[in-house]
Amino acid sequence: KIAAGVFVGSLYPPRDRWVWDLDGLIDRVESPESDVFHWLFERSHEWIQRAFDRARERDPWWSKHVHRAYNGLQRGLRRHAFRTFLETIREGLAVVNLPSMVRGESGRVVEGIAAGRPVVTHRVPGHAPIFEAGREILHYDTAEELGEHLRRLKAEPLSATAIAVRARAALLAHHTVETRTQQLLDFTEGADG
Repeated sequence: KIAAGVFVGSLYPPRDRWVWDLDGLIDRVESPESDVFHWLFERSHEWIQRAFDRARERDPWWSKHVHRAYNGLQRGLRRHAFRTFLETIREGLAVVNLPSMVRGESGRVVEGIAAGRPVVTHRVPGHAPIFEAGREILHYDTAEELGEHLRRLKAEPLSATAIAVRARAALLAHHTVETRTQQLLDFTEGADG
């Protein structure tokens, strides 16, 4: 286990300062799709283009099989990259969502909760939280608050587990693809909800 909060993402300003200021409390990890996976994705695109060019010279039957092989390769690469990502965030004390240029919740929040980790995220100005603060998720406004949350989670592992369990239950009860799809259908059809 990593005895620090895990942050997966780019360190542009002011994120870089937050990580440096909280040295030892936040561990930035590379996305599994960087470097090796990026190289594999690029090579697979080059491979498929050459294979399609050769298949077109033969007949349509070959093109269909080349396309299937390519899709299988892409699915396998993405599955492996995502598994590696989940294993990485599950090893951390918590998933940390640092301030972003995006004015909404990052996918990092939902991914961390789905992976069964407590999430510590910056408070998004003007947006009501979708998880209950203090019970399902921890919010912060300053580096000091972020540090306090991480130190508390480290000192109180049962509390960290309880937050993660409640958040995951809320995610599964209210924030699934099925729930969001139904809400969208209700909205477009003018139903109350």
